[in-house]
Amino acid sequence: MIHGNPLLKDQQAGKKFITMGEIMLRLTPPNYEKIRVATSFEASYGGSEANIALALASLNVDSTFFSVVPNNSLGKSAIRALRSSDVHCTPVILSTPEETPTHRLGTYYLETGFGIRPSQVIYDRKHSAMAEYDFSHYDLRGLLEGFDWLHLSGITPALSPNCRQLTLDMLKCAKELGLRNFRMLFAGRGQDEEKLAALVKELGLQEEVIMCGLTDKPMLERLYSRAKLFLFPSLYDANSLVQIEAACQGTPTLFLEGARTAATVTPGVNGYISAPGEENYARAILDILADEPGYARVSAAARRDLYLNWDDVVRDVYADYCALCGEGPAPERVDRMGLLYRRLRKQVTQAQSALEGISGDLDGIKELEEYLDSGLWLKDFEADERGDLPRDIHRDALTEDAVYNLLEDIRDLRTLMNRFVHATARRRK
Repeated sequence: MIHGNPLLKDQQAGKKFITMGEIMLRLTPPNYEKIRVATSFEASYGGSEANIALALASLNVDSTFFSVVPNNSLGKSAIRALRSSDVHCTPVILSTPEETPTHRLGTYYLETGFGIRPSQVIYDRKHSAMAEYDFSHYDLRGLLEGFDWLHLSGITPALSPNCRQLTLDMLKCAKELGLRNFRMLFAGRGQDEEKLAALVKELGLQEEVIMCGLTDKPMLERLYSRAKLFLFPSLYDANSLVQIEAACQGTPTLFLEGARTAATVTPGVNGYISAPGEENYARAILDILADEPGYARVSAAARRDLYLNWDDVVRDVYADYCALCGEGPAPERVDRMGLLYRRLRKQVTQAQSALEGISGDLDGIKELEEYLDSGLWLKDFEADERGDLPRDIHRDALTEDAVYNLLEDIRDLRTLMNRFVHATARRRK
């Protein structure tokens, strides 16, 4: 097995990472449409472990992804999406119909939430190539030798008995290769809990694999308190309690800019917000952990501001009802209106600044669209793949998915602005 990532060429200094899991096709209706009325879907690829490999590669860390995909256009497109972002995919298995009879790539449908309507996800991953493949004769030792870090998740063992066995076999192999400084925690319960526990014992991994069972309050407190950050890189959750659970243990959350759940924090005060993109998110983590005094202040503020007990909830709900009825104590009402003003003033100022910036670069948007649609982009991409271009230039535009997503985000921004204008116009009437 070749462990050096040829895409990084002479930038391979440092530790070598390998991640293992399923990569899936994601289909999303455009413009916040609901699935039941959608006539078209936007396609992309994703998966928990694949996203980790992408984030590492964006920081010039040698990262490799191991999975199984069907040997067809969908499977090859998923690999291309990873390789275009410098993830090493040589170990990925392109399965045949004989090896994986259903011969399909796992799929999930994302209905993006809007306003108070939450996002919805429909998974269609049963009998995927990853779930059906027989790993019993695969040389896992040869796969793992030469790597310094192995990343697994608790998602893969739940896919099928084959994947459950693969996950524990990889942990056993890592232990035999001397990578003993690891712990894997299975938090919660599921239908495969007894089978997992039996396999852990059979493979002699009782010290490395911990079956936590039901994650009751004391267990959650211990897990959160051991963590420095709670990562929430989702744009589509309409609301969540997990960041409050983390905050009660002094663990601040890192959100993505534009996420609905990010409205619960003030950046740099009681939580963190990162610009979109794997590289930005990874860089934000490093910057946060490097600023120990700043982190201590945010950690304390997260616990102070975000954690709510039932007395606080009852008080706030009572104040809301009083406000609806036009009654209630004036100090609480004035204080609530003052906080609302501050929040809206900040959001409007940020929106004005962002819109002024993008409005001044309309020619740039047009130029980028024409470049992507022309034959020049493909020629430049192929030249970069051959190594003909110098490494010290800005090559962001050679990642087709990134450019396409940027242009789609700009179109979505237009849609959001139109909806905002119509909504405020109706309110004035």
